[in-house]
Amino acid sequence: MVLSNLRFIGTIVLLLSFIKAPIAQEVLPVGVSFFPPFKYMEDGKHVGSDTEIVVGVLSQMGYKVEISAHPWKRIQAEALAGKYALIYTLTKNKEREQYFYFSNPVSVIRDVFFKRSDRTIHWNTLDDLQSLIVSASEGYNYDDSFNLAARNGRFKVNWVLGEQPESTHLKLLQAGRVDVAICEVNVCQFLIRSRPEEFNKIDYINQSIGPVRTFHVGFYKEWPGSGKMVEQFNKTLGEFISAGKRDEILKRYGVELQP
Repeated sequence: MVLSNLRFIGTIVLLLSFIKAPIAQEVLPVGVSFFPPFKYMEDGKHVGSDTEIVVGVLSQMGYKVEISAHPWKRIQAEALAGKYALIYTLTKNKEREQYFYFSNPVSVIRDVFFKRSDRTIHWNTLDDLQSLIVSASEGYNYDDSFNLAARNGRFKVNWVLGEQPESTHLKLLQAGRVDVAICEVNVCQFLIRSRPEEFNKIDYINQSIGPVRTFHVGFYKEWPGSGKMVEQFNKTLGEFISAGKRDEILKRYGVELQP
């Protein structure tokens, strides 16, 4: 009887040895700065078109995401200090490419000038703005043509800092304290739709400032395995796009799908 019980117990132990324990998802620390409707918070949750795309792709890769949100300059500084495996979403420039591997494009953005709807303002070149006050976000990676014109004093710039500078731009416009504000078209349109009573006197000039640009995920080069991670991200993002998941998310948030 004892021998029989021992054999039974041995059989159970052998069977259990073939059952694999569930693999815990690796938690990735991720940095983001708010840029609605691409990335923002609602009801205490991180939401937005780019947030859903990035988190969706990383989840398909088997990662669990831990998001920290701060103003852009802080996020970039903390990323370079090794706090995050990746940050999202950002445009490319040579300085950033020294420190980050860039994913394939997640979404597209274009900057335009917003203005008060009771003013008629036209421009063909940035020199046409020389008599105007332009509101712009400190640290934002605008097109080189705008950055050069601003540095050379071809128009007066009111530089804005803070967590949500786009809201400040619209407030300044509504109050008549600036003439135009450079803003990503989806972002400021989203704010106007969300707060119609506050921003009821604002529209925009439908002329892009520089070419349409792309938003990417930046993988910190010093993070272990970041090179392979971005390769896997790109592969999974391609599958995500082919399945129509990205376009469905962009449409739901009212984001332009293409130039």
